[in-house]
Amino acid sequence: KRSRPPPPSPSVALAASAAVLQPRQLLQACPVSTSCRRPFLQSIISVRATDRERKVEERRQLERRRRLEDLTRQAAVAAPAPARLRQPEAAFSPEVLADKERRRQEFHDSIFLYMQRYGRTRRGHVEFIEAMRSRLQELGVHKDLQSYKALLDVFPKEVMRVRTMWQSEFRHYPRQQDTAIALLDTMNEHGVMPDTDMGLQISRIFGTESYVMTKFQRMMYWMPKLRHADPWPAVRLTSSGLQYLPAPESFRDLAVRALRRMCPDPETRVTTYSMDGPPGSDLFVASAQAPAQQQLLTDMAAGAHVYLDGPNWVWFGEHRLSYYALSADPTPLAREIAARKEATAAAAAETPQKLRPRLMEEDFTWWRRLRCADDDDGDGDRGDEDQPDGELARAPSEHELPDCTVLSLAIASSSGGADLLLRWVRLLAAEPGNEALQRAAVVLRLRPSDGDGDAADGSDAAASGQGGDSSQSDARE
Repeated sequence: KRSRPPPPSPSVALAASAAVLQPRQLLQACPVSTSCRRPFLQSIISVRATDRERKVEERRQLERRRRLEDLTRQAAVAAPAPARLRQPEAAFSPEVLADKERRRQEFHDSIFLYMQRYGRTRRGHVEFIEAMRSRLQELGVHKDLQSYKALLDVFPKEVMRVRTMWQSEFRHYPRQQDTAIALLDTMNEHGVMPDTDMGLQISRIFGTESYVMTKFQRMMYWMPKLRHADPWPAVRLTSSGLQYLPAPESFRDLAVRALRRMCPDPETRVTTYSMDGPPGSDLFVASAQAPAQQQLLTDMAAGAHVYLDGPNWVWFGEHRLSYYALSADPTPLAREIAARKEATAAAAAETPQKLRPRLMEEDFTWWRRLRCADDDDGDGDRGDEDQPDGELARAPSEHELPDCTVLSLAIASSSGGADLLLRWVRLLAAEPGNEALQRAAVVLRLRPSDGDGDAADGSDAAASGQGGDSSQSDARE
């Protein structure tokens, strides 16, 4: 016969029933003497009071966090346009650059102080890395590769390195690997590409068979592909080949790069005009114009209207820039091409798909009926009607749009206002090849901007006359 197991001791039974019995019932069931009952009861009551206080504190923290999120959401709705939606001229001021360098130095000093205190034990290194990672954008080092390297160097070396297949499969030191992967994800979000030195760091910390190394290898495979797939890369041609440009150091450099990216003509020349202004102000206008645009300006009739529109907005990286366009009325060739395309599209939409001719989507035969040159004598006649069909028309340039003809683009300082733009038009008219701009009537069609407040007050201003004389400027409704 099997022997029955011995009954549990009174202390074990008391511990098992402590979760269901009330303190008074537990006191009666306690097998110890009366002198030990009161301290035993007080200890249980204190434990339950501690749990109750902990739950109350957690509930208070949750309510405080929800209240803070609501206040943040209300402030975001009621706040004006954020600073990043304004002209980023202030981001390149000496004070802002000095403050950015100071915060970067504070970030590296914090890592240095931690290494001085816990350099051997690395106590709390996971919590320290997570706390610093959450403040990368606040300190302005979220695009600095050296800051990510310094933060990754906090991990202890050779301790968590994966050495066997079992350690690789079962995530050796999982929390540390997850922290490192989160750091690499932050780099990926901000467009910071790692280098080979970071790969050597990861191999010394986690090994070559870890999940962190797999994440690093995927980033090194995809990020260069996406970077080289950019149709407008910020590169320059050197003796050793193409070289990527560093981040712009001034607002002028940013404006020049934005204009080079906006203009599709490879022959576009970008010129920067420095203007006189108040002491301490750096007024300038970056202008972009191609030889084809100068030819279009020369072919314009005398006294034609030239419009200065803006500000329009364009994104360059994480900056939103305001630019101005100097344009004229569309050319007859661009109007005729747009009208024929609309007629072809309307006919194609009305014709069923089965009965539609093969070349009905875009008919090329009408090109032979156009003149290869525009109106030469200025009488508005495009030439003889009995022109031979074998003569092809001039293809429109990328500056001739259906609604306007773009003559030049410019990015100006936000503190200049409309007077700065008029000075830019006069300087542009003095350039060789832009003599026709001196005989044109320049109409300013400026609208208030949402960030700078430097535009006109809604009315159109026109300045006309020889040489762009400002004394002959007037206002038009």
